[in-house]
Amino acid sequence: MFLSMWTSRADVSPESVMGLDVGGAHLKAVSATGAGRVSQVVQAPCPLWKGLEQLHAAIDRVHEQFNCSHCMLAVTMTGELVDHFGDRKEGIVRIAEALLHRFEDNEIVYFAGSKGWVHRSELGELYAQVASANWLASGSFIATQLKDALLIDIGSTTTDVIGIREHRVVNEGYSDPERLHARELVYCGVARTPVFALCSAAPVEGRLIPLMNEYFANAADVYRLTGELPSHADTSPTLDGRGRGQDSSAIRLARMFGYDAATKPQDTWRAVAVYVREQQVQTILDACRKQMLRTGLGLDAPVAGAGTGRFLVREIARRLNRPYVDCAGLFEQEGIKDGPDTGDCLPAASLACLAYQRYCL
Repeated sequence: MFLSMWTSRADVSPESVMGLDVGGAHLKAVSATGAGRVSQVVQAPCPLWKGLEQLHAAIDRVHEQFNCSHCMLAVTMTGELVDHFGDRKEGIVRIAEALLHRFEDNEIVYFAGSKGWVHRSELGELYAQVASANWLASGSFIATQLKDALLIDIGSTTTDVIGIREHRVVNEGYSDPERLHARELVYCGVARTPVFALCSAAPVEGRLIPLMNEYFANAADVYRLTGELPSHADTSPTLDGRGRGQDSSAIRLARMFGYDAATKPQDTWRAVAVYVREQQVQTILDACRKQMLRTGLGLDAPVAGAGTGRFLVREIARRLNRPYVDCAGLFEQEGIKDGPDTGDCLPAASLACLAYQRYCL
């Protein structure tokens, strides 16, 4: 069902395709110059709940680094969910209006899942297919590269768990509620998730202390303390507006348990962070086991890792006793050295390459 939508041709032949993933916290842009070849990757902060001017500012960042004059845009989004909009339909329409305003000279198409590529005039009717479909763009491209796999994309806010069998995405749900119910969408990530959403209590020097249900610390603090959070993923403001160093992260994490960090050694808060990390890994592992049972993946099917949190996917693959494949290695990347790569921005990279297959070959 998902591969057949790439077979038709259009009467346009752009030189490249820019895949845009408009999220609620980041705008991710990837330029494809071949069916699996990318040349540029940009991730810009875009706290869209603050208003559409945040999207305009993020687009300015993209314009600074991309030559957009001879490319078409392929767009997916999850930012329509933010509470700046009254509902998803309004969010999709207004995001599309903002993109049209900033890319008025470019052809723009939108990813609508099993409905294929659609234009702005169709968004009102097909908004339910366009909404939060970026996971399917990722799965559809990875399915062209791997016959069978469990794709796990851990980002700053959410985790997608996607089964692939016989070069096809085998999903149970499509909408966010359906995917949450099916455990194909696990609402936790490695940066923005509040610590109290990752566990309800943690041992502090041997005493199990319940967490305060306050926005004192988030997952970024946890993974700064474990030393695993990539610097290019650490872009959001901290919850107290202070530093991103380990000392500041320890202060925020300690506050979750009612402590001042200075009353305990730094190693105490690192141990707490390791415990919280383990609770998140177990949550994602449970979802992975459910998908493996449902899809009947063979024992040799690899785990494919994506997202800024794919350092956790490597750990999950090891615990599942399966080979690990880094999704970045499934693209031909030209001149991409520092910062985010295609694995960090898999939906945008996948969309760019799929659209290149559709419109440029």
